[in-house]
Amino acid sequence: MYYVNLDDIIKEKGPCRSYQLLGEKQGCVNGCKCGVTIYDETEYGKGGVHEDQEGFIVLSGHGMAKVQDEEFPIKEGTCFIAPTGCHHV
Repeated sequence: MYYVNLDDIIKEKGPCRSYQLLGEKQGCVNGCKCGVTIYDETEYGKGGVHEDQEGFIVLSGHGMAKVQDEEFPIKEGTCFIAPTGCHHV
């Protein structure tokens, strides 16, 4: 199966913050993954650093993001990446 539906994943996994949508089971290879994270915090958490770049798109809402030392506003439709090895939150 090469597709999934977020509502089905939420029903299967239950309420949480992050949902992996696409992975090896759906045919992703070479580290390809797709997921959704739902944020409702008003303060930055600890953030992350990864061995591969990570892309983001804001589907709804608004707030702030920070990649390395660059902080910027985000809202519905904003897309950005965190390059390999860059701290982001």
